[in-house]
Amino acid sequence: KEDITLSSDTTYTDNLQVAAGVTITVNSGVTLDLGGRELLNYGTINLIGAENNLATIKNGKYSNQNTSGIFNSNLGKIESLTIDSFFNDGSLNFESTVILNSSVDAYENTNINNSLFQNSPFDVSGTADSVVVTKTTFKDSLVDIGAWHDVFGGKATFTQSNFINDTRSIYLNPFFSGNGMYHKINLIDSYIFAPTGSTFEDMVFDADDDLRVATDITSSGLQEEPYTNIENGFKVGNYFLSLSDLGQADNTAPTGITLDSTTVAENAVASHIANISGVDPDSDDLTYS
Repeated sequence: KEDITLSSDTTYTDNLQVAAGVTITVNSGVTLDLGGRELLNYGTINLIGAENNLATIKNGKYSNQNTSGIFNSNLGKIESLTIDSFFNDGSLNFESTVILNSSVDAYENTNINNSLFQNSPFDVSGTADSVVVTKTTFKDSLVDIGAWHDVFGGKATFTQSNFINDTRSIYLNPFFSGNGMYHKINLIDSYIFAPTGSTFEDMVFDADDDLRVATDITSSGLQEEPYTNIENGFKVGNYFLSLSDLGQADNTAPTGITLDSTTVAENAVASHIANISGVDPDSDDLTYS
């Protein structure tokens, strides 16, 4: 058994198996291309990138088949990858990671922070023990929440996270719901975008109707504006979403600032000079100082 560190782009043409106790590390700026094959992980996969030079894994399938395999990513990019976790016991730990055109199943222990899912559905099945997501944006990425049996402690918690879809954002999957099975999801200080003509109920399937949820999901517990981690947007590595991308109109500078008089009476103390007016494209109230 020997650990492997990839410092140059590598493409595999056969299925790859990582033995227990072995670590594969992908360095910043390096791509691990699975070539459409499967990576079966019994050990540890590390993506260790840099702010503008992410470490990448792409083009294949990742699984650990009921073992405790670990997938860590810090400033990584996961692209065109299927992460399959059917009844798996492993861990996913994503920090400042970009997930593009992929599908991700939560593992028994899943921790995601300051990351971006784009065109990448996230499936949180009832087999996951703990799913903790913070400061993460799901852009055009459906979050599918399964049900946990009431005797188990599993749950999914999303804090300061954005759900930006033109259609449904969160789907409480009815499969296995009822008969002691509950959807245990907490949304804390998070934001769900609803396009014009849509309501909160359109964006969250069956939030508090027929399905059995441990805590009702209501719009009153959500934020009115998206979470941002930089001024005027959300950024992970070198990927940036503007306020418009987050479903929030960018603030546009006022126009048509005018004075209705341009002359002042000589030696007039405390006299009225002029009225100022302007037009705000965002229909906000204007204040002058």
